[in-house]
Amino acid sequence: MKGLVRPVVLVGYMAAGKSTTARLLAQSWSVPSLDLDQVVEKTTRLSPAEWLRTKGEVAFRKTEAAVLRELNWAEPFVLASGGGTPCYAGNMDFMRQQALVVYLQWPVSVLVDRLRLLRTSRPLLDGVADDHLPAYVGAHILERNYYYAQAPVRVLLDPHESELASAERIRLACEAAMESVPE
Repeated sequence: MKGLVRPVVLVGYMAAGKSTTARLLAQSWSVPSLDLDQVVEKTTRLSPAEWLRTKGEVAFRKTEAAVLRELNWAEPFVLASGGGTPCYAGNMDFMRQQALVVYLQWPVSVLVDRLRLLRTSRPLLDGVADDHLPAYVGAHILERNYYYAQAPVRVLLDPHESELASAERIRLACEAAMESVPE
């Protein structure tokens, strides 16, 4: 493959490593890396956490969908979407039309462990007791899986694998998927 010819969008649950993986993939392809949460914050001057805590999830999802559609989809880049981005406002269909969408899939237990460390920056977890976190995350992923499963590329990640090794597997899966699509 001579280089990335279209955008790649990473989807997956909170703490799936979308932002880190987007940076690593973008570096390997020499294209920009975007984080949708950061683009929302830059555009609106409110972080997603502030949106969720002060204006509510519906207002945030509307804004997120509008910002998503304003990106320059004509040039290749790697986008880390928000965990809920594919589940609202027809975003998954839109992203699939514009880009190669990749689902970063983790075992629920791994996501729970990662979220325990990051919970203060995750407003959707406000009020969820630590002992209820596994059930909450499991149920939430079950709700969102309908959308995540629509990604043409799905990579099951291994917690024993380094970030670099995971990113390399994801890069190879993306390149294989892009080579198999006729132009």
